[in-house]
Amino acid sequence: MNKLTVCAVVISGAFATQALAAPTAVQVQAINPSVCEISANQLVLDLKNPSVQNTATTNFTMKCNDRNGATVKMVSAEGGLEADDAFPDDFALAYEATFTPDGLDPLTFTPPGGTGPNNFESEAKSYAGTTDLAGGISATLEVTNTQTAPWSGGYSDTITISITSN
Repeated sequence: MNKLTVCAVVISGAFATQALAAPTAVQVQAINPSVCEISANQLVLDLKNPSVQNTATTNFTMKCNDRNGATVKMVSAEGGLEADDAFPDDFALAYEATFTPDGLDPLTFTPPGGTGPNNFESEAKSYAGTTDLAGGISATLEVTNTQTAPWSGGYSDTITISITSN
């Protein structure tokens, strides 16, 4: 009988130990940082001789991993291709710029040229969030002078392409 009692005490002790064990919960989390950017390898477009209509193109990568997508806008610092010699004062040639992300609608921008329209902004273009956009897609920027230069000399502008998450 003593052996049976000892055996019963050992077995009940094993069950008591298991009943006292508390589970442990481990929370697992990860954070994917927000990325919304446009990048290019070539940052200078040369329209060659602006006394005739010319077109120049460069390639970009556009990436935005926001589930709601992104909004793109362009800004012309000079409102056109401004004459470097500033004669007549602040004179700029009109041009058309088209930003085209692969598989998406293009954003077209037409700074008017003339005198004084500095910091001329395009309409904003919204793009839906997709896995392609989150991974990065190719895009092009094509610029064509729509007005020709009457005077010799250099003409330039800076186009800023901004992207923000929706």
